Amino acid sequence: MKEITLNENEHKVLAYLVDEVEDVWGEKGYVYFSTISKATGLEVKVVRRVCRSLKRKGLAEFMRGLFNEDGEVAGSGYGATDAGLSFLAAETQKESTRIL
Repeated sequence: MKEITLNENEHKVLAYLVDEVEDVWGEKGYVYFSTISKATGLEVKVVRRVCRSLKRKGLAEFMRGLFNEDGEVAGSGYGATDAGLSFLAAETQKESTRIL
């Protein structure tokens, strides 16, 4: 199995997606490109490219039919997969081990 590597932008977006999963009442959270862009400081076109790259790597997934705060259907977005959660947890563990 090929080792998955992430560039800085992919790591930044995945970290945000994982944070969203943990914040949504124990359910997977899916986020619009514009929301990810605001949170990470990356341009929307960069976020779009990064999300698609994470999807190809199996770390993020696409979801249609997201709802806004008013309960209206408002588009589609991306969320972290279980593999994405595990990958980031393993990366965090590696970093903490290196520091010690």
